[in-house]
Amino acid sequence: MNKLPKIRKVIIAEDVESISAGIEKALKEFNPQQIVHTRYCDDAWLKLKKAELDNDQFDLLITDLSFKQDHREVKLKGGEELITAVRKDNISCKIIVFSIEDKPVKIQSFFNDYFIDGYVLKSRRDNVELAKAFRSLILGETYMSDEIREKIHSKKNISKVEEIDLLIIRQLCEGMTQDEISQLFQQRDIKPNSISTIEKRLKNLKEDFSAKTNIELVLIFKELGLV
Repeated sequence: MNKLPKIRKVIIAEDVESISAGIEKALKEFNPQQIVHTRYCDDAWLKLKKAELDNDQFDLLITDLSFKQDHREVKLKGGEELITAVRKDNISCKIIVFSIEDKPVKIQSFFNDYFIDGYVLKSRRDNVELAKAFRSLILGETYMSDEIREKIHSKKNISKVEEIDLLIIRQLCEGMTQDEISQLFQQRDIKPNSISTIEKRLKNLKEDFSAKTNIELVLIFKELGLV
C-alpha cells in the first residue's frame, strides 16, 4: 500500500449531518485543504469522477454503507455500490468505510474484494479510531478497528472448535454450570467429561476467541452462528 504523505482533499459520503460533522472534526488535526460532504452516493461518485477528469483527484473517500432512502431516485443506493463504482472506474483514491456493520465475514470481503484502506466501526470512541485510521493511511498501512480485528481473528479460529466444545457451549447457553455439564456428560457417557477437562477447554476457547468470561464466549459463538 502506498503512503499518503498528506490528506489534502477528502470527500465524505454520509447522510446523517451530525456524523458527517464528527468525521470532519476528526480530520481537523491533519489539516486537509478541502473537505466535501455528500448525502447521496450518486453525488459522491459524480464528484469523484469529475475530480479525476479534472486531474484534481480526491485523496480519500470516507463512506457509510447504509443510506436512508427518501423521495430522490438514486442509482447507487449504498456505500458498497459506491465503492464498487469507484473501483470499477479506477478512481485513484483511498477508501475508509465508517459503518455500524460488524459482521467479520462481510468486513473482510471489503478488504479482499474492494481493496479498501480502512474500516472503522461507529462507536462511542469512533473519533479516536478515525484518527488512528488517518495516521495509518499516511504511513501506507491499512487500518481496522481493534474490535473488528478480534472478531475476524475469532472467525479464523472456528476451525479449531471440536464437537465437544460445541456441546459444552450449548449447555452454557442453557444456563448450566461447569459441574452440571460434567455430571450431564457422565450420565450420557459423553467423553471427555471431567470438570478439569471442561474447565481447560473453556479456558482455551476464551483465549482463541478473545473472550474474558464464559458469558462473552457464548455471545461470540452465537454471533458467529455456531450455536
